[in-house]
Amino acid sequence: MEAFGRCLARNGLEATTLDDVAREAGLQRAMIRHYVGNRDALVREATEHLAAQYCSRAVEALDAEGDELDVDALLDFFFLGDFAFGMPEQDRVVEALLSAATSDPEARASLRAMYESFDDLVRKHLTRCVPGAEPDRIASVAWAIVCLAEQNTFMLGLGLPPRRSQALRETARALVDALGGSAS
Repeated sequence: MEAFGRCLARNGLEATTLDDVAREAGLQRAMIRHYVGNRDALVREATEHLAAQYCSRAVEALDAEGDELDVDALLDFFFLGDFAFGMPEQDRVVEALLSAATSDPEARASLRAMYESFDDLVRKHLTRCVPGAEPDRIASVAWAIVCLAEQNTFMLGLGLPPRRSQALRETARALVDALGGSAS
């Protein structure tokens, strides 16, 4: 998966072949076909692998805060931490997969699942951090945070100033505060 990611980051999806991935991984093409399958299967697996990396980093960032639930740790991760700034090669992979998703139903389904996993992570964290908030409102705010964070990452990739990430983080915090309850 890491070799496929490096090829995607370097060449984009359209220009990445199984032969490229095999060379990058130091394997024969037949090994990749045997263990993973065709390129569509590689796209699915790579997207799941990427989602797991992002979610793992998010969980690590949230766990670093200890037992105390903290909305700010969540927002810092998505707007000021690894999600926004810490995984540039993975960001290029996401860009390649987003491009492919416009015409490739497999890539589209895989990316949709990845963003749904981010949404689930944020929603669960907000549910614990803002007890008493309505589940529908939490779901809306969680999705808004995921969308703002992803768009922020995209804009940073275009070279827009990182200081804007702080402003988006503050906007996301205002959305959380509007949920009511006692956001920690």
